[in-house]
Amino acid sequence: MNNQLHSILIGVKKYPTITKVAQACFVTQPYISRLLAQTEKHFNLKLVNRDAKPITLTYAGERMLTYLQKQDQMQQEMTEELSHLAQHKFGSVTLALNQPLSDRWLPKFLPAISAQYPQLHINIVELTTSLAEQQLPSGKIDIFIGKTIFNKRIICHELGNVKLLLLVPSTSKLYHSNQYYREITAADIQKLNSEPFISLGGESRFQEMVDHFLRDSGVTIENRIEAPNSQITTALAASGLGCTITTGQIIEQLHLTNADGINLLEIPADLLSLNFGISYRKSNATATVIREIVRQIQQTKLF
Repeated sequence: MNNQLHSILIGVKKYPTITKVAQACFVTQPYISRLLAQTEKHFNLKLVNRDAKPITLTYAGERMLTYLQKQDQMQQEMTEELSHLAQHKFGSVTLALNQPLSDRWLPKFLPAISAQYPQLHINIVELTTSLAEQQLPSGKIDIFIGKTIFNKRIICHELGNVKLLLLVPSTSKLYHSNQYYREITAADIQKLNSEPFISLGGESRFQEMVDHFLRDSGVTIENRIEAPNSQITTALAASGLGCTITTGQIIEQLHLTNADGINLLEIPADLLSLNFGISYRKSNATATVIREIVRQIQQTKLF
């Protein structure tokens, strides 16, 4: 009954008449009238103002709808957690990371986790933060290591902060042959106007952050190329196709040096930086395996 009543009360907020509510909920008008009458008699209060047009919820109706919505959410969280516990019974955890981090960070903490849970099957996937935000609440992944996520259904522990670098190729007007590494200046940022730029394509929280930084700085770039991950954007920038924003870790992974004809301009953290965290669903907070994996990663020096 609660599920049907939930739908009907939502319908009352959307539609002007009981007839319209009945059509939207795929039930008959007498059924709605009967269900409302039974519920109102049970609680000895009125849920719907049926005499006025459009019909509206009373204050009691609004409060009942709120509680039914909370009940629905708790039911969903219970289902997710029990499903998750059943997964762990068979020893499986899905761990997701931002693409540039996998080969650098996994060897630091995965051996200890494997030693602690030798029978545990760990499925590793690479995801953008945008996709992780979608897949964590739905249970498609269990743990995500990447850009900090803010979501009321997700717990996120900060791991650290990564400095960001503007990679400038020798083809750029910002390039200085005798200054491989320097801190970026306001004048450097303004010189990015109309500069060829290589960005991340698709849904990317990192690229959104970079775009905001450029817009807030009054910079309009020439978005020449979009690539699927930061390693590719960095490699293409180093080849002279345009500037890009990257990290020191990716520079090391690609073995780029001054000999490659690039400059690296460090961006102060107060202007732009990348905060990393470890995220998991609140409904998994009591799962022993999840708690231990999170603890192990938190104790590992990743930066």
